[in-house]
Amino acid sequence: MSKTDLRFFDQKDLIDSLRSRIESKPEPKVITDSEAEKAWVDYRIRFRKAILEDDITDFMNWEVIKSTIYQGPRREELEFLKNLPTWSEFRNALYESFVGNPKRYPLYPLSSGNQIHQAYTLAQLTETGGCPVKGLPQIVEFGGGFGSMCKLIHKLGFKGRYIIFDLPELSAMQEYYLKATGIKTEVKIDEVT
Repeated sequence: MSKTDLRFFDQKDLIDSLRSRIESKPEPKVITDSEAEKAWVDYRIRFRKAILEDDITDFMNWEVIKSTIYQGPRREELEFLKNLPTWSEFRNALYESFVGNPKRYPLYPLSSGNQIHQAYTLAQLTETGGCPVKGLPQIVEFGGGFGSMCKLIHKLGFKGRYIIFDLPELSAMQEYYLKATGIKTEVKIDEVT
């Protein structure tokens, strides 16, 4: 558990702010006959309903999250990370927050399956692709989920500007999650409608 995480009673203002932000947005509507648009509008409506009605402190266990965003790793992904020369950096960054009530990974209970999977994905770029994030001046992410990759990258030492473009409901959740997990660096979250 991170020392910067906010306990539930400290999250009340963040939760209220998240819900107010969602309530202030019009409910998404389908405006074309595109099946892809219909699917995304349906997802946004379900996500919006979960934010307004369900327990925010358990959001990683919502069906709308588990069905699309939250991933578990394969055993090989954790082993890959452990065999990296930079394992100590990844190990420190993998300590999972309690925010959202993530399920701990049985083979590495200090973290969640989602965090390990994201670290593995990032390591493919940084370690095998020769693109370390620590020294980058800026990162732009399209579709940032609930903000887990952004948190991981900051825990790995990134100090630059981080921009996330996403749908309004997801942008609101990212703001909540990143603040609740103590990410205080420059993160710009832009909504795409």
